[in-house]
Amino acid sequence: MTHVGNCIRKAQERSGISSKEMCEHFGVVRQQLHRWHKAEDMRLSKVYMFAEYFDMTLPEFLSMDK
Repeated sequence: MTHVGNCIRKAQERSGISSKEMCEHFGVVRQQLHRWHKAEDMRLSKVYMFAEYFDMTLPEFLSMDK
C-alpha cells in the first residue's frame, strides 16, 4: 500500500518547496502539514490536489513512495 505522507514529503523535497511555502499556499499551519506528512492514506480528492500542486500526474505522485 502506498503511504501518501511519504509521497508528499518526497515530492516536496524533489521540488525544493519549503514547509513554509506549502503552508502558505494551502492556508494551513505547520501542524496540519505535519499531519499530512504522517498520513498513511487520505481522500482521493486531496491526493489529486497534491499531485496537481507538485505538477505531477496521479501515478507519478503515488510512485514517489517507491
